[in-house]
Amino acid sequence: MMGVSLLSMPWALYQAGFVFGLILLLFMCLLLLYTAYLVVKSPESLEKADTVDVEFAKVCSIYFGRPGALTALVFSIIILVGAVLAYWVLMSNFIYFSGKLLYEIVHPLNDTKTQEEGKCSIYCHVNEDSVSHRLGSNDPPLIFGLKFDEIWQLQLTVPIYLAIVVFPLLNFKSPTFFTKFNMLGTISVVYLLIFNGSRLIDCGINMNFSDKTSPNYVASFSWNFPALTGMLTLSYFIHNAIITMLRNQRNPENNVRDLSIGFGLVAFSYIFVALTFYAAFPLPRSCLGDNLLNNFQANNPMSAVARVLIFFQLLTILPLIMYFIRSQISCAVFDTPWPGRVKVLLLNTTIVCIGVLTAIFFPTVGNIIRYFGAFSGLMYAYALPCMVDMRIAHLAGKLSTFKIIVNVAIIIFGIANLIAQFFVK
Repeated sequence: MMGVSLLSMPWALYQAGFVFGLILLLFMCLLLLYTAYLVVKSPESLEKADTVDVEFAKVCSIYFGRPGALTALVFSIIILVGAVLAYWVLMSNFIYFSGKLLYEIVHPLNDTKTQEEGKCSIYCHVNEDSVSHRLGSNDPPLIFGLKFDEIWQLQLTVPIYLAIVVFPLLNFKSPTFFTKFNMLGTISVVYLLIFNGSRLIDCGINMNFSDKTSPNYVASFSWNFPALTGMLTLSYFIHNAIITMLRNQRNPENNVRDLSIGFGLVAFSYIFVALTFYAAFPLPRSCLGDNLLNNFQANNPMSAVARVLIFFQLLTILPLIMYFIRSQISCAVFDTPWPGRVKVLLLNTTIVCIGVLTAIFFPTVGNIIRYFGAFSGLMYAYALPCMVDMRIAHLAGKLSTFKIIVNVAIIIFGIANLIAQFFVK
């Protein structure tokens, strides 16, 4: 989720307020690092024979029976489905702007006013629809008497085109081929860091903490901060895969160190992108899009490259996520990761249709991430790790009052985080 969440961090920082948002970015990193640590160490209490190929869902099954395993499975799948929906919205967005760029290259605009990009190449995302309408108003018909902006609509046709192109890639029996492109994720993140650093150099710092009438006014605190905590729950989420990732470590005694380094690097990336783009933003912060690339015109060179890079990154990750969803459901129901082509096609068709409908009717990636993060994270990132930790300590006769207070407080935080999402304006 890191590449997706990076794009929404400036918007999420605005929701929480500049100072409080930065504090939350660090706090949530430490909190999710702690619960991930609980997940990593949970198999240590099992018999050695039980730790072979063990997953956290199996740990939950051992300590809480079938209800524990089923809870872990369901919320793991929900989180993965949330990732698919966020990916679908972003990929539709990237295709839309890339197609728009190609069209503008082939059909240059004569009206210079429509090409105005605002301050230091940044414009207010609120004006996106009106800009698109102006661009297509004088265009010639392309096919069947329809103009470009009638056949290339961000919230109608493009998500459907994406489904036609991507669906065949989701039905492979094994996704091994797509794992060869994992390097694209690192390249995309590094490019986004460079991209945001260049925005800060180009635009300078545009922040005013005192004058509320200034277009550069920055609030230190906002009651909408749960939007950030909900998003970060999913942004820092790795709990359903961390045991598998660390299983083949050459030096397993360094797992905690490596986990901490990983979380630290992710936190640095989130804070850097949020801080630089937010500080450099030359317009009122209400103009910040929940996808920072929406604040750039299609013909902005650096944002165009970013869209292409991240699109291909998501294109290679999406089949992997769909495979994980399929294998988890199939192993639970049919006891095999490949239940047959017909069942796979039906499952993938259902999820793709949900993705298309989401991109058409609810294309707000920030809200998708925060709702799914708060809902699924309540169980998988907060409740289950803490409950397993207390159960292990209880069976070993080491359950202290302090451990109970800390773990119960984390669970209560997860509940409050979910409830608070419905009060974000």
